[in-house]
Amino acid sequence: IGDTAENLGAAADGENYEWTDMYDGFAKTAEEEGFPELAAKFRMVAAIEKQHEERYRALLKNVETAEVFAKSDDKLPVRIENNLVKILANSKGSIFKKYEAIFKAADIQLEYPKTLFLNIAQKAKMYPTGARELNSQVSYIFEGIIYDLLNNKKDYKKCVLEEGILNDNKKYHWET
Repeated sequence: IGDTAENLGAAADGENYEWTDMYDGFAKTAEEEGFPELAAKFRMVAAIEKQHEERYRALLKNVETAEVFAKSDDKLPVRIENNLVKILANSKGSIFKKYEAIFKAADIQLEYPKTLFLNIAQKAKMYPTGARELNSQVSYIFEGIIYDLLNNKKDYKKCVLEEGILNDNKKYHWET
């Protein structure tokens, strides 16, 4: 066991191995053996592992720059909240858009309340890390859903995120 920076680096390296090598290899083997649905599931897990690596690397950067220990008593202004909403809704690099792409690749429609992005932004702005906190909030929502999707063999057509999912990530349902 090393210090925090060493441990975060090792965790990020482990996640990198999982998404670039391990699950990619599982997907290729499944395809070669005639299991395209299983290959798609392995690719979805790999996408999640990639997000984990990115989170660890962002935390590592915060530790290395001592930003993780910085405090701020000021609340972010409303215009920052609006910018956080725009990042979630429009940015190609948005973690929400990445999860949305996973569902699209699985041919599953994703439906969510119109207020979801604003609710995520409001929660994220309570932390000094601002935009980086968006990743944590969105990952909290989707990790259980992806786990559920991978462990149930139903032919889902739609995933509906319900009001309150930001505080209870079990507030969603599937439609077939």
